[in-house]
Amino acid sequence: MRLKLIDPNAPEIRQVLHWYQSMGPSSRRYLVEFPGVLLASFKDTLAALQEMYKKPAMPFRDILAPSEVQSANMGIKPPRYAMKAGFEFDLSCLARGGNELAVRPQHPPDPEEIASRTTLDPTQSVALVNTLSRELSLIQGPPGTGKSYTGEKIIKVLLANKRKAKLGPIICVCYTNHALDQLLEHLLDDGIGQIIRMGSQSKSERLQDLNLRHIARLQTRTKPEKSDLYHAEQRIGMHANATNRALKGLQATTLRGSVEIFLEVTFPSRHQELFGESEEGWTTVGPSDQINRWLDGGHGGRCRQLHELNAVRLSDMTHDERQLLYSNWIEASSEDFITRVTNEHQQYTSAVESRDRLRKDLDLRCLQAANIIGATTTGLARNLELFQKLRTKVLLCEEAGEVLEAHLLTVLLPSVEHAILIGDHLQLRPQIQNYDLQSNNPRGKQYSLDMSLFERLVQPPRGIGDAVPFSILETQRRMHPSIAELIRSTLYPCLKDAVQVSQYPEVVGMRKRLFWFHHEKPEAGAANNDTLSSSRSNEFEVEMTAALVSHIVRQGEYSKEDIAIITPYLGQLQKLRRRMSEMWEVAVNDRDLEEIEALTPDAQEPVEMATRSKVSKTRLVNSIRVATVDNFQGEEAKVVIISLVRSNPQNNCGFLRTSNRINVLLSRARHGMYIIGNSKTYSSVSMWSDVISMLRAGGNFGTSFELQCPRHPNTPLRVSEPDHFVQCSPESGCILPCDKRLDCGHSCTGRCHSEMLHNVVKCLVDCPRSKKGCDHPCPLRCGDQCHGKCRVRLNEIDLVLPCGHRVSSAYCWEAQDPASIRCTERVSRTVPGCSHSVTVPCYENVNAFNYRCTAKCGNFRPCGHSCPSQCFRCNARENGEITEQSHGVCTVLCGRKYQTCCHSCSRPCHDGSQCGSCNEPCEVRCSHSRCSKKCHEPCAPCAEPKCQSSCPHTSCSLPCAAPCNWVPCSKRCEEVLSCGHQCPSLCGESCPSVAYCQRCGSDGIKSTCVDFLEMKEYIEIDLDDDPCIFADCGHFLTVSSMDSQMDMAANYDLDENGHPVRIRGASEPFSGVPGATKACPTCRGSLRNISRFGRIVRRSMLDEATKKFISWSHAECLRLADSLATEQEKLTKAGLIVTPSTESSKSMTKYRPRLGQLRQLQSTVGERYNDIITLWTMISSFANKVRAEEQPFQRVADLVKHINRQNKTSEEFRFDEAIIQVKGQLTANLLLLKCEMYIFSDCVRLQEGGRANMKMGEMKINWLIYRTECANLINLAHNRKFPREELQSHIFAAQVELLAGLFGSQSGSIKTDQNQNPPPRSLIDDTTKTNEKPLEDLKTSAINHIARARALLDEYPSTAILKDELDAMELMANNGVFYREVSAEEIRAVYKAMSSELMGTGHWYTCENGHPFTVGECGMPMQFARCPECNAQVGGQDHQAVEGVRHAAEIEALGSGVGGMRL
Repeated sequence: MRLKLIDPNAPEIRQVLHWYQSMGPSSRRYLVEFPGVLLASFKDTLAALQEMYKKPAMPFRDILAPSEVQSANMGIKPPRYAMKAGFEFDLSCLARGGNELAVRPQHPPDPEEIASRTTLDPTQSVALVNTLSRELSLIQGPPGTGKSYTGEKIIKVLLANKRKAKLGPIICVCYTNHALDQLLEHLLDDGIGQIIRMGSQSKSERLQDLNLRHIARLQTRTKPEKSDLYHAEQRIGMHANATNRALKGLQATTLRGSVEIFLEVTFPSRHQELFGESEEGWTTVGPSDQINRWLDGGHGGRCRQLHELNAVRLSDMTHDERQLLYSNWIEASSEDFITRVTNEHQQYTSAVESRDRLRKDLDLRCLQAANIIGATTTGLARNLELFQKLRTKVLLCEEAGEVLEAHLLTVLLPSVEHAILIGDHLQLRPQIQNYDLQSNNPRGKQYSLDMSLFERLVQPPRGIGDAVPFSILETQRRMHPSIAELIRSTLYPCLKDAVQVSQYPEVVGMRKRLFWFHHEKPEAGAANNDTLSSSRSNEFEVEMTAALVSHIVRQGEYSKEDIAIITPYLGQLQKLRRRMSEMWEVAVNDRDLEEIEALTPDAQEPVEMATRSKVSKTRLVNSIRVATVDNFQGEEAKVVIISLVRSNPQNNCGFLRTSNRINVLLSRARHGMYIIGNSKTYSSVSMWSDVISMLRAGGNFGTSFELQCPRHPNTPLRVSEPDHFVQCSPESGCILPCDKRLDCGHSCTGRCHSEMLHNVVKCLVDCPRSKKGCDHPCPLRCGDQCHGKCRVRLNEIDLVLPCGHRVSSAYCWEAQDPASIRCTERVSRTVPGCSHSVTVPCYENVNAFNYRCTAKCGNFRPCGHSCPSQCFRCNARENGEITEQSHGVCTVLCGRKYQTCCHSCSRPCHDGSQCGSCNEPCEVRCSHSRCSKKCHEPCAPCAEPKCQSSCPHTSCSLPCAAPCNWVPCSKRCEEVLSCGHQCPSLCGESCPSVAYCQRCGSDGIKSTCVDFLEMKEYIEIDLDDDPCIFADCGHFLTVSSMDSQMDMAANYDLDENGHPVRIRGASEPFSGVPGATKACPTCRGSLRNISRFGRIVRRSMLDEATKKFISWSHAECLRLADSLATEQEKLTKAGLIVTPSTESSKSMTKYRPRLGQLRQLQSTVGERYNDIITLWTMISSFANKVRAEEQPFQRVADLVKHINRQNKTSEEFRFDEAIIQVKGQLTANLLLLKCEMYIFSDCVRLQEGGRANMKMGEMKINWLIYRTECANLINLAHNRKFPREELQSHIFAAQVELLAGLFGSQSGSIKTDQNQNPPPRSLIDDTTKTNEKPLEDLKTSAINHIARARALLDEYPSTAILKDELDAMELMANNGVFYREVSAEEIRAVYKAMSSELMGTGHWYTCENGHPFTVGECGMPMQFARCPECNAQVGGQDHQAVEGVRHAAEIEALGSGVGGMRL
């Protein structure tokens, strides 16, 4: 694995892509981690240093890098802006009472005068005067001396003189985001406004609205800025999408299919060798199979050079040569994608830079209006160009001792005239990851990268210049003198204590405020001398620290911010947090305390109860702060507990050996500090040794903590183990009993504890307080809050309520006031307004304005359904009357019958819209199988060659799907039931169970009426003369009764006994037989399993399948037309944007079939036509499904012919040819043409916009295919009387001629490919016999088609929906104006109107030309109308149809069965 940092420039991006292409896609991924530092944290700083090296313009060069003859002690002059004659700083903003106070930089006043007239102490006043008098000011601030406070006052003075000195914004920088947030929040607290915070890493909620991004969003841009920014964003999105597409293409270059396309375009001869394409464009095997077979083949031998293989056939190459050539193909195919990615990335980068420039212009305006700009050193380096345009004069750096010199040099902008560095080089140094480069490493001392610029100027290394003058703050206001002495005696001999620090109180619960607890418990891993672990922990110190913190928190004197735990190691920190998250303690709740103070005297709750809410139970970890040493610089706490962790035989104290960290560690506490650690481990370090000696001398060192009970201070309490805290101070006091009285007056029974814990003690004595109005005692404890009312239950009473009802049981407080009892007796009342009668409890008032009637609404909606909702949800009442009604959306199930099946619509009510398709499982089945499709989809007829309708005497010889051609047998079945008696059923039918035996059956079976003609019971029937037929539903009838129900006389000739003897009208085309109900007369159950009626059932199944086919094809046409409209919208919205194609123009030099031509056209515009070509294939698939050969009647006829050929028989299955539907076929082929015309028209637009890769004259399109298709559609639509489809075909024919002229306009004519197979001449008229036509003839042909279409438009009003499209085509033909495609909404409207004839829910009819349509409502004609297809007269009056209109029984018969018989 190779790792390399790269720049995002073209050569390196190209190299990376070549690496990727050589490796190929892999499932393995690698995570690369930078050790402890992120690239983004130093990249911008290094870039800024590089620019500084190229163009050195750093201020204060004579001070920061003096020459050998110069000396820093020669004096530092005032800032340049302050050297004007008579200039002075106005300090009245700091003076007490607002008195006048001024400082002249060249003649500074006595600092004592400044201190006497301001809130600054003498050393802070010196720092202020020196800062105003020096262009480079250094201020050292030991812990607690107020260096942040001093910095704030300096900024305040500079802002007061900003206008006079023309300073511009003041830049405040820090190394960390945390330090920057603290500085800016302090400035906000001091009343300084117009602050802007840069960067997104701020954790301060107060600074969120001051972030530059937020402020910039609120600013108003100019119109040119908005326009430029919008276009930049558009370019970024466009180039990003293009780059992603190119990367996907690069990824696909290794796929076999991509290689096949590459060879077809670039090396067609090699492609022909590998794939051998047929005339029609079909390949015999998949590309991956063919390429793999070729790569795996080949013999061994010498591998020739690549250029030698050009003349060698692929089949003659060796195995190694094939691998070499294939690799060359992959590399060549990917080169174009690599170039595209590189170019797109360059344009993307340019667009991003343009957008950033526009944003920075607005950012610059925002920054120029600010007083203070806060940024981290990294953030400033990242926006260096923006800051350089600010021309700012003042820079202030907080915690400068923590900032790397490289970072600080980059923020010294050329325009800066006054730099103020505030820090302390004796506290934490800059952090670097490599120990070999640190100053405390003997090997790294020569580098000392962890030495800040501040430290180098204040305390330069030996032999490197002189120290720069700096100011020291000497008065500390943080630590108690005993704590401050630890760093005063070791690091800051001049450090003084403010008066108030000596008055700090002792730490509550501890006898000493400062103590080192010594132990010798080893750290984790000490026994193994583990030197590899980067973080350490000590379990004993974890437990001891947690116990000590718990003891102090229980005192109730300290809030969350008052106690802190500091440890050097993250491992110890994690264990401390985990341990304290398991411990629960009672702590002060500040929010509850504020609420208590706001309580009014007349509050209902007793004060003593409210006082208890001052405290709450919380996890111990939530009551304190826990941090590492490095993250606690600049912080402080009243009580600090330090866990040193290290304890090992080697006396290795780790990185706490440096005085900087020791300084920070010992200077965080205000009132008290407790150190837990092994003193032997740390005594080897000089500063630790001095600290330990001082603690020993002061009696603050030992092996046990000495606790102190605030109530019994003389009780000795020593702890040296974590468990000792529980033994000596179980409740934060001592082991003596508590001698304080509770608020209730009873004595406290617990042990000595703090006031906080005492306030939450619950008194367990029985409550002595009495209730008002009764003598019942309170059942609660004294410490519980009493109930306001007596809750004793009174039984066996006779209490009369105001309503007149009586109760026998009630609470005591209810018995005192009967009116307060809610009577629950159920009563009946009438609700005013809606008049519903409801049963409600007696107490409920139905006349109230807010009463909600829950009775069922019952009102009828416009759809006819009754509203089932509750009354109050629908009706709004006012003054006993309904003022507003809203029944919402009806959710009752629709229940309307579908046209094509016996099912009902199960959707919620959708009044006004169609029911859609039936999604129930199809119920069509036979003895061989059942249909697996959904109900609305066309069924495939059963293809089994043998029908199951048979008996020993006769049988059906047709296939299963064809109507039976047998004469059903009327004899009794000769089989014997299991009881031994003869079967009562008919010969050829399934035998029933023994329960239906005429002799053995039950009395209920025997008494069943089975003859509806003579009303005879089953026991009375002579089964030999009149057998019974048994249906699946369990009911049964005699054969004579069932034949009458099924109207057998309409299908068969009957003998004198009513038995069928021959098929009626066998030589005539079969037609459906509408009639009376032909289902089970008892339950309307299915009779599908009865073989006797197979002829009627199978014909009905064909009728049902045809009806489904019609509805399904129309629905599919609408769906595909809608998808086509959507694709047209996509092309329109895409404008003229195309993706550059990798295929050469050779791909359009030969003719192809229709799909091949579209794909070749696609190659000139990249991926623009992917979706619409995919839709074309879907429409083509649909066109194949609606061919005549795929329709039910034709498929059955083909099955019969197939059986005749196999069996050499001459069975017939005749039907009316008019039942074959051509509407779907016409619509599908018109959609295909429309799809193709869209693509060709769009290509013309791209050519006119200069976006296509080829000229139209060079594109070889075989227009003969489209002329032939249009001619075929015109003839078919004309013959079958579909004028709308005929008119559309003429429009497409005209469009084909005009597009042929446009594509051939540059060459004068369109010439055919001699190798292209022409269509059959019999299908083509004279205008389509050649593909070579002059341009004038093309226009004439188009005008002729338009004229014929115009004639159809005038003759048939149903074609009016196509008028706009025809007008647009006529305008293009006459004036040369490019054809305007109809809109997507117009397309949807056209196809919806063309399918409206099948939108009804009633009966099916056909016009005199055979076009099907439906009549809604009752299903019978009540008015005259015109056929939606051919304009023939349809409809009628008084349920009588006009002449020529017939009831489509052959289509409708199975709407609910054959005349009602469910199939």
